[in-house]
Amino acid sequence: MAFLKKGIEYQKLAKTFNGVYLMIEDIQNNNNNEFSKEDIFTLAYICRREVLDRLEKYHWDISTPIIVPSISNKRITLANAIQQTLSKVTKISEDMMIYQDVKEILDRGDFFYDIENNIPEYIKNIAF
Repeated sequence: MAFLKKGIEYQKLAKTFNGVYLMIEDIQNNNNNEFSKEDIFTLAYICRREVLDRLEKYHWDISTPIIVPSISNKRITLANAIQQTLSKVTKISEDMMIYQDVKEILDRGDFFYDIENNIPEYIKNIAF
Protein backbone atom coordinates (compact mmCIF):
# COMPACT_ATOMS: atom_id res chain seq x y z
CA MET A 1 0.00 0.00 0.00
CA ALA A 2 2.86 2.39 0.80
CA PHE A 3 4.30 1.80 -2.68
CA LEU A 4 1.01 2.80 -4.29
CA LYS A 5 0.78 5.97 -2.20
CA LYS A 6 4.37 6.87 -3.10
CA GLY A 7 3.52 6.43 -6.80
CA ILE A 8 0.45 8.65 -6.49
CA GLU A 9 2.53 11.31 -4.73
CA TYR A 10 5.12 11.10 -7.52
CA GLN A 11 2.38 11.79 -10.07
CA LYS A 12 1.23 14.78 -8.00
CA LEU A 13 4.83 16.01 -7.93
CA ALA A 14 4.99 15.83 -11.74
CA LYS A 15 1.70 17.74 -12.02
CA THR A 16 3.00 20.41 -9.66
CA PHE A 17 6.23 20.83 -11.63
CA ASN A 18 4.12 21.10 -14.77
CA GLY A 19 1.79 23.69 -13.24
CA VAL A 20 4.56 25.82 -11.74
CA TYR A 21 6.46 25.81 -15.02
CA LEU A 22 3.33 26.85 -16.92
CA MET A 23 2.64 29.63 -14.39
CA ILE A 24 6.17 30.97 -14.79
CA GLU A 25 5.80 30.88 -18.58
CA ASP A 26 2.37 32.52 -18.42
CA ILE A 27 3.57 35.32 -16.17
CA GLN A 28 6.58 35.92 -18.39
CA ASN A 29 4.50 35.96 -21.57
CA ASN A 30 1.62 38.08 -20.30
CA ASN A 31 3.46 40.64 -18.24
CA ASN A 32 6.52 41.29 -20.35
CA ASN A 33 8.70 39.68 -17.66
CA GLU A 34 7.28 41.94 -14.95
CA PHE A 35 6.26 39.80 -12.01
CA SER A 36 4.35 41.00 -9.01
CA LYS A 37 5.69 40.11 -5.58
CA GLU A 38 2.47 38.24 -4.88
CA ASP A 39 2.97 36.08 -7.99
CA ILE A 40 6.43 35.07 -6.84
CA PHE A 41 5.37 34.54 -3.24
CA THR A 42 2.54 32.29 -4.44
CA LEU A 43 4.87 30.29 -6.65
CA ALA A 44 7.36 29.93 -3.79
CA TYR A 45 4.56 28.76 -1.48
CA ILE A 46 3.43 26.14 -4.00
CA CYS A 47 7.02 25.02 -4.50
CA ARG A 48 7.51 24.61 -0.76
CA ARG A 49 4.25 22.86 -0.03
CA GLU A 50 3.85 20.72 -3.13
CA VAL A 51 7.43 20.08 -4.27
CA LEU A 52 9.91 20.41 -1.43
CA ASP A 53 7.64 18.82 1.18
CA ARG A 54 7.14 15.78 -1.06
CA LEU A 55 10.83 15.52 -1.90
CA GLU A 56 11.70 15.62 1.79
CA LYS A 57 9.00 13.15 2.79
CA TYR A 58 9.73 10.50 0.17
CA HIS A 59 13.50 10.98 -0.24
CA TRP A 60 13.43 10.56 -4.01
CA ASP A 61 16.84 10.58 -5.68
CA ILE A 62 17.14 13.70 -7.84
CA SER A 63 18.52 11.60 -10.70
CA THR A 64 15.16 9.78 -10.89
CA PRO A 65 13.34 10.34 -14.20
CA ILE A 66 10.05 12.20 -14.28
CA ILE A 67 7.70 13.27 -17.05
CA VAL A 68 6.82 16.98 -17.03
CA PRO A 69 5.14 17.72 -20.39
CA SER A 70 5.47 21.50 -20.21
CA ILE A 71 9.24 21.23 -19.74
CA SER A 72 10.03 18.40 -22.18
CA ASN A 73 8.24 15.74 -24.18
CA LYS A 74 10.87 13.28 -22.92
CA ARG A 75 11.74 12.09 -19.45
CA ILE A 76 13.88 14.49 -17.45
CA THR A 77 15.45 14.09 -14.03
CA LEU A 78 14.05 15.53 -10.84
CA ALA A 79 17.17 17.72 -10.76
CA ASN A 80 16.23 19.17 -14.15
CA ALA A 81 12.62 19.75 -13.06
CA ILE A 82 13.86 21.55 -9.94
CA GLN A 83 16.20 23.65 -12.08
CA GLN A 84 13.36 24.62 -14.42
CA THR A 85 10.98 25.60 -11.61
CA LEU A 86 12.38 26.35 -8.17
CA SER A 87 15.59 27.78 -9.55
CA LYS A 88 13.65 30.11 -11.85
CA VAL A 89 11.49 31.31 -8.97
CA THR A 90 14.62 31.94 -6.91
CA LYS A 91 16.38 33.75 -9.77
CA ILE A 92 13.36 35.97 -10.40
CA SER A 93 13.17 36.79 -6.67
CA GLU A 94 16.84 37.80 -6.72
CA ASP A 95 16.22 40.08 -9.70
CA MET A 96 13.25 41.63 -7.88
CA MET A 97 15.24 42.00 -4.64
CA ILE A 98 12.76 39.87 -2.69
CA TYR A 99 15.03 36.85 -2.36
CA GLN A 100 15.04 36.85 1.45
CA ASP A 101 11.24 36.68 1.55
CA VAL A 102 11.18 33.84 -0.99
CA LYS A 103 13.93 32.02 0.87
CA GLU A 104 11.89 32.30 4.06
CA ILE A 105 8.90 30.78 2.27
CA LEU A 106 11.00 27.96 0.82
CA ASP A 107 12.58 27.33 4.24
CA ARG A 108 9.12 27.21 5.89
CA GLY A 109 9.85 30.30 7.92
CA ASP A 110 7.32 32.69 9.44
CA PHE A 111 6.44 34.20 6.06
CA PHE A 112 5.39 30.78 4.77
CA TYR A 113 2.86 30.51 7.59
CA ASP A 114 1.67 34.10 7.02
CA ILE A 115 0.81 33.14 3.46
CA GLU A 116 -0.72 29.82 4.45
CA ASN A 117 -2.91 31.42 7.10
CA ASN A 118 -4.29 33.91 4.57
CA ILE A 119 -5.36 31.33 1.99
CA PRO A 120 -9.08 30.61 2.40
CA GLU A 121 -9.88 27.01 3.35
CA TYR A 122 -11.98 26.43 0.25
CA ILE A 123 -8.99 27.34 -1.94
CA LYS A 124 -6.74 24.98 0.04
CA ASN A 125 -9.28 22.19 -0.42
CA ILE A 126 -9.40 22.73 -4.17
CA ALA A 127 -5.72 23.38 -4.80
CA PHE A 128 -3.99 21.12 -2.34
